[in-house]
Amino acid sequence: MLMIKRMMQPLLLITILLCSVSMKIHAANIKPSLKITPDRCISLHKGQVCYQQITIHWQSSTKADYCLFQQEISTPLKCWKTSKSGKIKIDFQSTEPLDFDLRQQDNNTPVATSTVSIHWVYKSTKRQKRGWRLF
Repeated sequence: MLMIKRMMQPLLLITILLCSVSMKIHAANIKPSLKITPDRCISLHKGQVCYQQITIHWQSSTKADYCLFQQEISTPLKCWKTSKSGKIKIDFQSTEPLDFDLRQQDNNTPVATSTVSIHWVYKSTKRQKRGWRLF
């Protein structure tokens, strides 16, 4: 019995080491994430400007210089130096959905993207015409 315990200890140690190495490799391959809260804005009528304060939170497994960009705007909303995560609050106002990109500063390629969608209570402010009337 004692001999079996002595043989199992090295196997157990090797198994634990392999699992920890595997977890570190997996953590290094995780893509950065970009989360917007709330991710939708609701206006009363279709076509009206929707106003909402949103929080954008991003996270990455590797430290780097990251910048947050709004769709079709070349200047960043905010940049973070040597960071693994970041958070920003923005006063959102738009009539159409907007995309936000997290980019690494050195290559300017989006590493994560998220969208704020626009919804409305009423589809149109105009009354629909009836096909016919008696009077």
